Amino acid sequence: MLTSTASYIPTWLALLIAPKPIVMPERNIALDWLRVIAFGLLILFHTGMLYSANWGFHIKSQYQSSALESLMLLIEPWRMGLLWIVSGVATRYLLNKDSIFHFLTQRTNRLLLPLLFGILVAVPPQLFYEMGFNGDINVSYIDFYLAFLDIDHPMFANYQAGIWPHIDVNHLWYLRELWLFTLGIVILSPLLNHRITQTIVTKLLEQRSEVAFILLYMPFLLAEILDTTRETRGFIFLLYGYLIAWQPALWQRLRSCNTRPIVCASILCYLILISSYNLIWLPNKGELSGGYGLMTNLIYSLDYCLWLVMILVLASRLLTQNTPLLSYLNQRVFPAYILHQTIIITLGFEVAPLELGPIIEPIFVILLTLLITLILIEMIKRVPILRDMIGINAQQRPKNSKQRLPVKTVMTSLILLPLILEILV
Repeated sequence: MLTSTASYIPTWLALLIAPKPIVMPERNIALDWLRVIAFGLLILFHTGMLYSANWGFHIKSQYQSSALESLMLLIEPWRMGLLWIVSGVATRYLLNKDSIFHFLTQRTNRLLLPLLFGILVAVPPQLFYEMGFNGDINVSYIDFYLAFLDIDHPMFANYQAGIWPHIDVNHLWYLRELWLFTLGIVILSPLLNHRITQTIVTKLLEQRSEVAFILLYMPFLLAEILDTTRETRGFIFLLYGYLIAWQPALWQRLRSCNTRPIVCASILCYLILISSYNLIWLPNKGELSGGYGLMTNLIYSLDYCLWLVMILVLASRLLTQNTPLLSYLNQRVFPAYILHQTIIITLGFEVAPLELGPIIEPIFVILLTLLITLILIEMIKRVPILRDMIGINAQQRPKNSKQRLPVKTVMTSLILLPLILEILV
């Protein structure tokens, strides 16, 4: 029985408005730490993009290096996969804690408000500096932004890629896709939550470690062979996170397994990956086909799968303490994700004339990005309307804020409707 309210309406409709009577497992602290780590790595990775010699980015430093790319390949294959798995686990908890209606409402507010803020406030400076770096504009930012708001302005004739002409999501594509994937999970939830599905998943995970790994790896392998998009791979990882969220046997196995083989295998695979990158990918400028293309895809997919398993194993063992630092960082990594790339690009462009050198400059950019990001977050969180726009954790709001949810929901829906339609269509 759902609730007394639900008893007066059909069960399928009750599920839309009433929480599900499910006893959920305890919060997995290791995944909270991994969420912080996954978002934190984005700052390092996107700073590295300023200095990589062969990977495209909005602007580039004068101090570029191909060797840096081998170091970045240490995290590049699995960084988003880790974030998608954590997001899948979180989605399972949230979807089963609230009614579907409340879950979708909160998810839309939580993801699309920051996305709208991002494409109108955080992303435009990235385009401004990119166009300035390419020598396509020489105007003030105010003049640029006034032109930016004109969809048909000729200034952006060569910058038309976006959700609207010259208005794009840039690094915030994750928010757009996560919202879309949320709709997919809701549609599939009767199948995913079904007893038969859960039994199959449990039985698979109870196999020997080697067999369980092969079964885990197969969809990723198929995705790489088919050369699927990052969005497709993201949805696969999200589904995995959703399905393994309530599998205590899996997390127990991760905590108790022998770490040495998986660590050694991961390091070996990384060495093979950077060797193939430098000996095959770079000489061919990424234009690979046939056997070489298939081989590099297989190495890449094996690397990110091994590293994801290793990270989950190590986190399950080492990251088990809920500390004040975790609470502090957990509330700030999401708004930091919104802001960080804009700050990195701004600093990368503005400090270039100082000629600080190939070591001092990236360290300066990273440290100043962290400092400016934290200062901005501390300022923004004191303004209620901006907290919503940048995704500050709802726990920081007054306890009676839920009383205003109906009005806020209507207002938010009206504001977000054009963006929702654009994403869906």
